[in-house]
Amino acid sequence: MRFTTRAAVAAFAATALTASAAVPAHASGTVPLKPLPYVFIKADFDADHRADLAVFRPGNNATWLLRMTTAGDAVKLWGNKDDIPVAADYDNDGKADLAVYRSNGTFAVLLSTTNTSVVQQLGQWRDIPVVADYDGDHQADFAVFRPYAGLWFVRESSTGVLRTYQWGQPDDIPTPGDFDNDKRADIALWRPSVGRFYIIHSRDGSGDERQWGRHDDIPVVADYDGDEVSDIAVYRPSNGTWYGAYSSTGAGFTRAFGNNGDIPVPGDYDHIGNAAADIATWRPSDGRWRIADQGEEAFGRHDDIPA
Repeated sequence: MRFTTRAAVAAFAATALTASAAVPAHASGTVPLKPLPYVFIKADFDADHRADLAVFRPGNNATWLLRMTTAGDAVKLWGNKDDIPVAADYDNDGKADLAVYRSNGTFAVLLSTTNTSVVQQLGQWRDIPVVADYDGDHQADFAVFRPYAGLWFVRESSTGVLRTYQWGQPDDIPTPGDFDNDKRADIALWRPSVGRFYIIHSRDGSGDERQWGRHDDIPVVADYDGDEVSDIAVYRPSNGTWYGAYSSTGAGFTRAFGNNGDIPVPGDYDHIGNAAADIATWRPSDGRWRIADQGEEAFGRHDDIPA
C-alpha cells in the first residue's frame, strides 16, 4: 500500500518555509500533561549502544533515576514538576543528555560533555516536543509539533536555522523517524481517525501514506528489524498486542505483549547482532519494565514517567 502522494507533496513544498524568529507564545489546543508514548526517545546514557532503563520523577525537585547497563545506577536532579522529559544526545558524544521541555516553550538541557546547561526557547504552551536528528549530524535537534495548527518547528543543530513545516491536523500524532535510510528524521504523523501514517521523506520530498491500525491504537514507530529504517507499528492497549511491518521485507508482524494501561517503550536494550528495537512496556501500576524475550525488572513507581 506504499505510494507517492503528489498532491500532498506539492502542498507540503508550497507551505514549507524557513524562519529565524521564535514562535509566538499564544494559541489554543490540548495541553500534553505528560510526554506521550509516541514521542518517547529511549535513550542511551552510557554510550554502550543499548537503551537504558530511566524514569523521570516529577516534583518540586524533579529527579531522574537511571539504570545504565555499564555505568550502573544514578540519581540526578534536573527539571521542574510539570516538565516533559526529552532525553537525547544534544552534544554528539554518544550519551543521552538530561533534558526537559517546559510549558512556556523552553527546552532545558544538561550537556553530558561539559556538565553545563543549555536553554532553547522554541514553541509555546500546548506544543508537543518531537526531538530527533532532522539534519543528519548525529545530534538531536530541538523541535515541536503544534497540533491545533498542524505546524512543525525544527531548529537544526548543524546550522541554527529554524525551519517551519505545515503538515498535519489537530488530532494527528507526530511520529518522526528515518523511513528512507538517509540518516535524517522524516516529518511523519499518524492519524487516529483513519488509522493512517503520513510521511514526507527528507531524502527527496516524496510522500507516503500507509493504512495501519485503528483509532484506539498507540503508534510505536521504531526500527524493529535492524536495517536502520524506521518501521511503522502500533500498540493496541485493548488487547496488549503490537502490530507492525518490517521495512526490510514488507512483511507484517504481530506480538501479544502487554496489558491495558501499559506504556510502550520500544528500544534496543540488548544490542545483540544488530540495532533492532525490542518490544517493551513499562507498567505504572507496579513500576516494572518488561522486555520481550529478555525478562522484566522493577524500576520506578506509579507516578514516574519512563524517559
